[in-house]
Amino acid sequence: MDLFYASWKDGIRAKAKKLERLKAFIKFCVKREWLTKDITDDLQAPEDSSVTVPKFPFTDEELDRVPFASLAAVVFE
Repeated sequence: MDLFYASWKDGIRAKAKKLERLKAFIKFCVKREWLTKDITDDLQAPEDSSVTVPKFPFTDEELDRVPFASLAAVVFE
């Protein structure tokens, strides 16, 4: 399992999400008794995978222009 996990070339957050889905699937398999033990117990999410990066879709200048742009769209209809 370690080699499989190490082969993932995703970014930190994508790798953490993949691991989360894999762990859920393995727990399902254990519950159904398709597997005898959870083989993902020792796998850990990458460091800083839960840190959220602030995202700002618009700058302050762009936000200031929004009301004028919406008024211009109404005037030209």
